[in-house]
Amino acid sequence: MNKVKRSVPIIYIILLAAYSLMFFVIPLTRTAAVWISFIFSLISIVLGYFITSYSYHEREKVKSMVYGFPIIYISYTYTTIQLIVSAVIFAINKFTETPAWISALISIFLLAFTLITAILADNARDIIEDIDNKEQ
Repeated sequence: MNKVKRSVPIIYIILLAAYSLMFFVIPLTRTAAVWISFIFSLISIVLGYFITSYSYHEREKVKSMVYGFPIIYISYTYTTIQLIVSAVIFAINKFTETPAWISALISIFLLAFTLITAILADNARDIIEDIDNKEQ
């Protein structure tokens, strides 16, 4: 388990660095919508790290860690979807300028939905752990 805990930040640092480098190397038309998408992509990567770390943090029981997988899945899904949305906005801006409010609206909605579902999944994990403890 220690190896997993050590590798998670390294993976996210590599992802963050590679994504940032690609953003600045690829010739893009950097409009407000592109910058908003880029910032929310960075937020999704950093948030993904914190959610993943939280799901394993101070969890000693294997059951508790297994119950944390839905939270990790939510995190990975959010990061993936945000990166795809950003790539689409980057591509669209090659041909026509996307309004910044569209980029912001989509990104804010994705972030809010992810935070709400992660909180609900964590609450569900706590409820299941309480039921397991009562049964034992």
